[in-house]
Amino acid sequence: MSYTTWGVAVVESIKEVLDQGLGYHESTSKMREALPEAGEGPELALIKALDYHAVPRLAGGDSGLNVYSPAIEMAGRSYPERVEVAAEETMDVWSDAFELFGDYPLVVARIGDLLWLRRYGDKPYKYAHAALAAMRSLWGYSGMEEVCQADNLVRALDLACELNDQPLIASISQDMVAAAKSSLRASDWAPGVQMRLIERVSALPRRQRPAGLEEVLDLVSDAFESDPFLFAAVLKCQLQLDGDDQEARRATARRMVRSWESAAEKAEPLVAQKHLEQALEIELGVPVQLVELGAVLGGSLFASSIPFAPSKRSPHARTLRSRRRCRRG
Repeated sequence: MSYTTWGVAVVESIKEVLDQGLGYHESTSKMREALPEAGEGPELALIKALDYHAVPRLAGGDSGLNVYSPAIEMAGRSYPERVEVAAEETMDVWSDAFELFGDYPLVVARIGDLLWLRRYGDKPYKYAHAALAAMRSLWGYSGMEEVCQADNLVRALDLACELNDQPLIASISQDMVAAAKSSLRASDWAPGVQMRLIERVSALPRRQRPAGLEEVLDLVSDAFESDPFLFAAVLKCQLQLDGDDQEARRATARRMVRSWESAAEKAEPLVAQKHLEQALEIELGVPVQLVELGAVLGGSLFASSIPFAPSKRSPHARTLRSRRRCRRG
């Protein structure tokens, strides 16, 4: 599409906004202010594309169309429309925007990914490669929150996996380990940033895991050990690395038990009981579903049972029975 079709003034107004180096939401808000009649031209399709909500996918592996969701869904309607139902005309405009604003990683990352997800054109992989490179460049982008920068690195790794590009997988996963380290060294408390990166890299097959992953996992473990919820998330990653080594898995599970025990000693009675229940579930060697921690851990903690053969007179079991009798009394 030519500048004439878009309008020279429209293109220049969009570039002026993008030159400010803002994040997605701030950029689209500024574009609407600069283009009060955006609902009448192709620029609306660009604004809508930047308005999608990126959905973190810590393990990857789904069809890909769940990467972005509408910003608003209500009564069967959504804004923007779901990616999978975007019209051909919309994708044509995305393609034009990809060319017109190709110097801006914010646009290339989003538009390129959308076009790849819809397998647009004869060579959709070119959009995936461009989006991937732009996402990597957004680490350190001052206009974007660090957790969103981490999400972009996670998505870049997903794209490399979807392309089955082994050198890119190796390079990006190494970048993610380095990013997690640099984030840990920063003064701000940002567990969401580090865990997004570490969880995704830990989920890679063993042969694809980068050097230094175990080292950064140890650093994260030390940083989060005082918080049983975060520590449980760290140990979930450790279990990924343990693989089928049952002795290593038992050792990791014991660390989990000790973490919950320690937290219970410092907690109020009702909270302490919940912590001890978690320790008991692990000690009994059953498949663990940390239901109450699902939002933090993302579901099942263990891929298989971790046998312990504990005593039937478990101290945790006695403690829990005692607490329950006290409540009933």
